[in-house]
Amino acid sequence: MDKNDRNPPSKTSAVQKPSSSASQMELHYINPPNNSGGSFKPQLLSPEELAMEELGYFRSKFWPACKQNPVVPIGFGMTIGAISMGLYYLATDQRYKSHMMMRYRVGFQFVTLVGLVGGFYYRDYKNKLIAKFDASAEMDDD
Repeated sequence: MDKNDRNPPSKTSAVQKPSSSASQMELHYINPPNNSGGSFKPQLLSPEELAMEELGYFRSKFWPACKQNPVVPIGFGMTIGAISMGLYYLATDQRYKSHMMMRYRVGFQFVTLVGLVGGFYYRDYKNKLIAKFDASAEMDDD
């Protein structure tokens, strides 16, 4: 009896390693199995295909979020630039410039945080206005 036979994988497990060492592919669930009694046929994905699938998911969420609230990625980029320049000036023994870049970094982090919180507040406010408008339109139709 094999070790894998004694401990079957749980239903929530997303990755299973094959029992034979001949195959270098891993079993990745694209859609998890449901408990409705239907059959589930997992798809085999190579590591490259899995990376492309995850990248597609990231792009589908990242770009619309950047368009909705552009202050956050801009602030993030400015923060990375300030800390990079600060570390460069520290390495070249220009302590005053390094200190100023670290101050700028804190300011850019503050702007990024304010943009993030402001974006959440604006989105919530807009959704409440839409819900209020829809509710008043329903009342007018009745």
